[in-house]
Amino acid sequence: MRYISQPPLLLDVHIHKPMLNARTWMDALLAFFPGLQVLKGDIRPAIETHEMLYQVIKKHNFLPEAFTTDFRVHWAQHPLRPEFAESTYFLYKATGDPYYLEVGKTLIENLNKYARVPCGFAAMKDVRTGSHEDRMDSFFLAEMFKYLYLLFADKEDIIFDIEDYIFTTEAHLLPLWLSTTNQSISKKNTTSEYTELDDSNFDWTCPNTQILFPNDPLYAQSIREPLKNVVDKSCPRGISRVEESFRSGAKPPLRARDFMATNPEHLEILKKMGVSLIHLKDGRVQLVQHAIQAASSIDAEDGLRFMQEMIELSSQQQKEQQLPPRAVQIVSHPFFGRVVLTAGPAQFGLDLSKHKETRGFVASSKPYNGCSELTNPEAVMGKIALIQRGQCMFAEKARNIQNAGAIGGIVIDDNEGSSSDTAPLFQMAGDGKDTDDIKIPMLFLFSKEGSIILDAIREYEEVEVLLSDKAKDRDPEMENEEQPSSENDSQNQSAEQIISISQAVDLVDQESPEESSLNSHPESLSPADSDNAASLSPSEQTSNPTEDRETTSLDGECTDLDNQLQEQSETEEDSNPNVSWGKKVQPIDSILADWNEDIEAFEMMEKDEL
Repeated sequence: MRYISQPPLLLDVHIHKPMLNARTWMDALLAFFPGLQVLKGDIRPAIETHEMLYQVIKKHNFLPEAFTTDFRVHWAQHPLRPEFAESTYFLYKATGDPYYLEVGKTLIENLNKYARVPCGFAAMKDVRTGSHEDRMDSFFLAEMFKYLYLLFADKEDIIFDIEDYIFTTEAHLLPLWLSTTNQSISKKNTTSEYTELDDSNFDWTCPNTQILFPNDPLYAQSIREPLKNVVDKSCPRGISRVEESFRSGAKPPLRARDFMATNPEHLEILKKMGVSLIHLKDGRVQLVQHAIQAASSIDAEDGLRFMQEMIELSSQQQKEQQLPPRAVQIVSHPFFGRVVLTAGPAQFGLDLSKHKETRGFVASSKPYNGCSELTNPEAVMGKIALIQRGQCMFAEKARNIQNAGAIGGIVIDDNEGSSSDTAPLFQMAGDGKDTDDIKIPMLFLFSKEGSIILDAIREYEEVEVLLSDKAKDRDPEMENEEQPSSENDSQNQSAEQIISISQAVDLVDQESPEESSLNSHPESLSPADSDNAASLSPSEQTSNPTEDRETTSLDGECTDLDNQLQEQSETEEDSNPNVSWGKKVQPIDSILADWNEDIEAFEMMEKDEL
């Protein structure tokens, strides 16, 4: 009842989206429901729905197989279904109101007048024309006559106490004692006693108003009274005063193009016209009209005209060029463009597909909804403002942050948990006015994507994003621009280490033969190299401690440099023309092997060749 009940209507809904109606019409089988509600004890809605159905019968003589929410015939057949007679019987038993005897009398008169044929009763092919079908279903005899007989029968006319039985949906009688019998008793066990019944389920039933208020015989009538003319108010008729006033130039109370979902006055007008707003989980808003809920027939017609205008306006917007989704790319440390968020475009402001992307740091606006002049313009000046959806039009938010000096705006959905993975993206529309004054780009993010930026702000404080028509390829320049000056210093140190390596290798030729044998392979030296090493003077063979330390740390410096090459995607060229470093990234093992070969070459070269 939470979803299908829209008193006095009962409408089918989508099983996974119960806030959405699955159909705009009702079928005749719902006439069974008032009787079911009576058995539950829910008398009031049973009276309301039954009265609505009775008004439809009074208009068409029978209940059409299906009819719309404004009580137009949807399917005109009527196979003489008994469900309405069943509910009439149960309501009479529950209330004792003679009104339901009059309802039963109307049913019998209509059957005899419109459905009776020489050899029985024929189903109605069309309740509007009174044409027949050559058929009479079995449920007509099995149920319709049974309920009509019981409705008018006195207690002495029934040979048994019918209160000791319950009806099935096919009007078969089942004795109540079946529910008290322990079916698990074995035939051999004749000494077992029946278990005591659990009456806790009765706590969930509704009380019988006739027992609670025995001195209020007009209770049912007070519920039916507002529904007496429900069908006449909703069904089509001649030119009304509203149409005459409309043709004479009078304006309806609200036009679709002027409607704002956040305007309380507009919502009140919609309620008066029988139009309700349903907020969907994906952030969209659905408009549904129930003419029966309008304050008057005139308001119902205004609501119908409003819905027609809204449908035309929606179809017109769909025909317009659909903008593709945009991208919000986080380019600051430590993301460097790796995080790309799918964003919805705006139908106003800077078109990112025709202009250069917008890049800047983000800052939250105050107030967060951006519906009034910002109180923190210095915080959003020259930055991309974060604002929350709701409370006003998107264009109004854009104007407020633009006036505060923002270079762009990101609207984050206020519907918690929404995501572009589960909900379709939509375009942020204007406010129906000229939006040429908006010069900054505006993008929309669902709650899940927006929380990524908000979490990044909480953790890193300074977050820079790129607003573009599509994500940009992440290149080394994006990272280099974000590297702090300390990293530049480390690169300078790397270059100095390369120079110190060359100096250290120079010292290899100045070492003593014993020290040289520790740092080189004798078998790899040519005879000329050996002679040169042997012809060094004693002063040249003696090395100072500083040079020893530099030579000893050679391998360690090479290892550090290898690690730095491992981290850098590009390397610089050494001053030595014989050694050059390409910008192409190589596997780690290949880089290490190249370095080892170069070190060995340095050791084998003569001092004057370096």
